[in-house]
Amino acid sequence: MKVIGQSAFEFCNRLETVTFGSGIQNIDSFAFNYCEMLETLYFKGDAPTIDSSAFSGTSNIMVYYPENASGWTTPAWNGLAVQPMKSSGDSSANDPKDDTTPAPDPDQLMPAPTPVPEQPSTPPPAITTAKPTASSVLVNGISISFDAYNINDNNYFKLRDVGQLFNFGVTRDGNKNQITIYDVLMYTKDLIEPTIFGLYGSLQPAVSYNYGRGNWKRTKVIEKWCFGANVVGRAIATAFVFLMFFLKILKEKSLSYIYSKNSSPP
Repeated sequence: MKVIGQSAFEFCNRLETVTFGSGIQNIDSFAFNYCEMLETLYFKGDAPTIDSSAFSGTSNIMVYYPENASGWTTPAWNGLAVQPMKSSGDSSANDPKDDTTPAPDPDQLMPAPTPVPEQPSTPPPAITTAKPTASSVLVNGISISFDAYNINDNNYFKLRDVGQLFNFGVTRDGNKNQITIYDVLMYTKDLIEPTIFGLYGSLQPAVSYNYGRGNWKRTKVIEKWCFGANVVGRAIATAFVFLMFFLKILKEKSLSYIYSKNSSPP
């Protein structure tokens, strides 16, 4: 390889060491831009031509080159710290008076294996079994039976079933891992709205048929009926909600009976 192209290793954040062969001639712009972990460069030949931005965004890089190679300048080369690599046959390599520490040949570098600490064995989690069972509870003196679950000799009830007994509803938001509790009046209208929506749905084919045939007069009549049914239905739903509200205040047991199964009227 003779050329390292533009932005060839840009943003390689885990790159720490690079070894260049003796044939490298040019390192283009931003070739190692923002390689923040890059610390060591080994060159096996003469100094190549590099762009001023080739190693931008990096710091503390040490460059090693053969001492007999040409084109290198010390103590810095193109803004990078450099140090010659002495050959193993050079007697001055072991001279204690020489303050230049020879860098090892990158081909001889053999990283020591990193010991892997033993992980403590984790016992498998205990298996808990929930057994369906039937249980009865007293609500305002009324015995009410509904499904329960026996776990480790303890009975557990669904919060939604308990909410029906005590006049509150429960919904669960799985995305936020939370539940919402609301009063029973929030869903009493559900006894009326299905009938209203069923009425609307049954009238849609008649509206589509007459509209398609251009029978505008009959279409308007059906639309009037739809509007009237909407007004009447919502009036009934509103009245029912108020009725349930007064039942809640005057006679709490009535709601428990309406929204519970296997219970006796108060």
